[in-house]
Amino acid sequence: MFKAIYQYFAEIIQAIRGLLNGMMVTGKYIAHARKEIITQEYPDNRLTLEMFERFRGEVLLTHNEATNIAAPAAPPAR
Repeated sequence: MFKAIYQYFAEIIQAIRGLLNGMMVTGKYIAHARKEIITQEYPDNRLTLEMFERFRGEVLLTHNEATNIAAPAAPPAR
């Protein structure tokens, strides 16, 4: 019985340590945040859009003239 109680509290302590570790990592990222904007507002900034060197995808925007709706599209499989 005491072993089960000990294991219960040990798991709680382990969970709290994991939570605090994750919060420390998040706090580090918040404290040392980048100054430039990472999120791009496509297609509003189409003229100034800069892709990162490691970007391997395509940015596609399809337009359905029947419904007049523009929607992001997945690139074709290669």
